[in-house]
Amino acid sequence: MALLSNLFHISWHLNIMYRAGFAFLTSVLLVIFLGRQFIRLAKKSQRIMQPIREDGPQQHFNKEGTPTLGGVIIMGAFWLSSFIWLGQFNKIVVNILLVSFVFALLGFIDDVLKLTFKNSKGLSGKIRLLLGFIVASCAAYSLIDQYPPNIATSVFFPFIHSFYIPLSIFIIFFSGFVVVGTANSVNLTDGLDGLASLVSITILITFLFLLILILSPDKYTKFNYSAIFYYNNIRQILVLLAALIGALLGFLWYNSAPAKIFMGDVGSLGIGGTLGIIAVSLKQELFLAVAGIFLVCESVSVIIQVYYFKFTGKRYFLMAPLHHHYEKKGMSETLIVKRIWIFTIIMCVLAILLLDVY
Repeated sequence: MALLSNLFHISWHLNIMYRAGFAFLTSVLLVIFLGRQFIRLAKKSQRIMQPIREDGPQQHFNKEGTPTLGGVIIMGAFWLSSFIWLGQFNKIVVNILLVSFVFALLGFIDDVLKLTFKNSKGLSGKIRLLLGFIVASCAAYSLIDQYPPNIATSVFFPFIHSFYIPLSIFIIFFSGFVVVGTANSVNLTDGLDGLASLVSITILITFLFLLILILSPDKYTKFNYSAIFYYNNIRQILVLLAALIGALLGFLWYNSAPAKIFMGDVGSLGIGGTLGIIAVSLKQELFLAVAGIFLVCESVSVIIQVYYFKFTGKRYFLMAPLHHHYEKKGMSETLIVKRIWIFTIIMCVLAILLLDVY
């Protein structure tokens, strides 16, 4: 505890970029160190092995017996590193941390139910969506007073100068939808070794770059909303982004193919919820939609599959979400992950190039 106290004290006196860098390193080292111990204990106990979908791709049955709940390490390292290196806590970062905790908790309950009943069902999807939406909407409502009135209740188009749509009170529901949608999209993407981690890291790095652009003294006054008004609040998000990137990178040490551990819903929902609330806090929901277009595709593929089957009795995709469709077509898991990662990098670069800040 003395060490944590000293680090926390030191963080108060460091520049924000130094704190972000140390948050990254702390998360990476924590996950790499704890991950090895976690895998060893999980294999010894045999109680937290990932249930495999019976209707899933045949090659997934080779993964039976792989430990899950790795998201506990990811989120734990993220929270601890953030607590140490944030230096100060404002309303925006507290909201982000609370939302990440609630979504990770929902994922943890889901994982525990799956492990208890030895199937891939888990927590009811409707209950999970409803609780997540309520929490995200409450968080969005509490953030309204952090922005000037014309900014607080508007959706901004970061690719068109000074273009926005005022939503009034409906911004709360829109924000809740963004957070829940992002959380569940990352959850759906977590189906191949390293896929959710690589896609999430790439999008988070893009948001890190975006935030540095916003905070740049010669840039933020040109941004299409008045970032200067809450400069001191959003700059702390740099530390959160760096901490989560570090935690995911450390997790990839064990999660890249062939995976020695899975993150589980506690990880995917926690990561997705955090990414969603960060986008909402920065008023960059549409930027997230472009940078994270593959996450959108994953969710849309499931919706299409469900309703197409409901009305025709046939499947539009060989299997949903989308990455499983490519598996069923005979593509190797590693090739699918690489191509999706490349596609995500391309879309993230495009999102940055389209920004109206230059």
